Amino acid sequence: MRIRTFFLIGLVALLVPAALAAQDADAKKYGQLLWDKDYLDVLGSLVEAYEDVTIPMGPISDGDMIRSFLDSHRITQSQVAAGTGIAESTVSAVLAGKRKLNRNHIGKLAKYFHVSTAVFAD
Repeated sequence: MRIRTFFLIGLVALLVPAALAAQDADAKKYGQLLWDKDYLDVLGSLVEAYEDVTIPMGPISDGDMIRSFLDSHRITQSQVAAGTGIAESTVSAVLAGKRKLNRNHIGKLAKYFHVSTAVFAD
């Protein structure tokens, strides 16, 4: 309950200046304030804290992570195998949860999907 109250208070503190700015002749100046890095950092922290409590996420398996990339890029495991040089049987085994990714696989997948290797870290 405390985190929800903290979140709502923080959100109101961020939005009230914007509402007041709409009434002000210098609305552009105040509107820009809302988008300043400090405001976005605070808002991001509040949302993260709220989600950590209300929507906890467990660890994501290697197979689930690859599957999410397959779905979002609308590609097949064959295409990933061909594009990364990882054997299709290895990709299939990882997707089935029968095998974990090694460092070499992680490096190739990160390069292929243009993401950090940390995306595939446990």
